[in-house]
Order: sequence, then structure tokens, then C-alpha cells
Amino acid sequence: MGRVGSYHFEALVFAEPSQYGIDGGQVSKLYVWDGPRGKRRKTLSVHERGWELEPDDSVRPAVGFLVQELSRGEREQHMGEE
Repeated sequence: MGRVGSYHFEALVFAEPSQYGIDGGQVSKLYVWDGPRGKRRKTLSVHERGWELEPDDSVRPAVGFLVQELSRGEREQHMGEE
């Protein structure tokens, strides 16, 4: 869980790529919303083994960045604090 820009997120990331991951990668679940946890204003993107709510053009760059960063080998468990 963490924050990128003004967006907050939670993710489930596997050590290895998965058929359920975004584009066959390691990120299996990803939730992106506007506003801090507990004060969510709007859910912007949801991926749970498939897109339930695809990111629109305004949030797509942040989602792409998250997927890339979360898929890196060694990473911290939390990318940011709320």
C-alpha cells in the first residue's frame, strides 16, 4: 500500500509473473483511489485477476508507473505512508 502523486493504492504482488497478473506480470491485484484510506473520494482503477475498472486516461500513467515499480525485483513492502 502507498501513494503515488495524489493517488493512493493497495496491491498484491507475486514474486513471479502470473497469468492473473496485469499483462501477465507480478501485480495480481491493484486498487487505486483518490483520497487517503478511510476517506476515499473515488475509486479510479481496480484489477483483481482482470480489470474490473480500467484506468482512464488521467490515471493510466500512474497505474503504469505503479505496475512497473511494483514489479521490480527487490522492493520495500510499503512504497509510501499515509
